[in-house]
Order: sequence, then C-alpha cells, then structure tokens
Amino acid sequence: MNGARSTTPSVTQRFAQYSTITLTMDWYTHMLAQDQRDALEALPDLTPQHQNHVVTTQAGCVSFLAGL
Repeated sequence: MNGARSTTPSVTQRFAQYSTITLTMDWYTHMLAQDQRDALEALPDLTPQHQNHVVTTQAGCVSFLAGL
C-alpha cells in the first residue's frame, strides 16, 4: 500500500498524521486506481483486426460475419 512494504491503514494514518482513516483510504486508493489505469494502458492491443468468421447454426444455416 505504501511502496515496497505493506502496512495497515491505521499505521499509515498515524505516520502521515491524517485526521481520519477515511482521508487515508481516499488518498491511497485514489493512487492505486491511477496505477491500475496506467497498467491497463500499457497492455498491448489484443483485439482481432478485420477477421472474417463463418458461423453455422443448429438449423444448418451458414452466416458470414465480416470484420468482427
């Protein structure tokens, strides 16, 4: 939660001298949310590009789906 080592929210609150545990949690969870967004944006795009698919239904009908 606070860098390389983890600690409890109450210890963090006391160390940082925040007045409430809510303030502590709001601050650190906000930073964690930004870290998650950064990590997601760093992932490669795995979306299939312009592939064509043929689908056969139970009734034997064949559909051609382009660009899924």
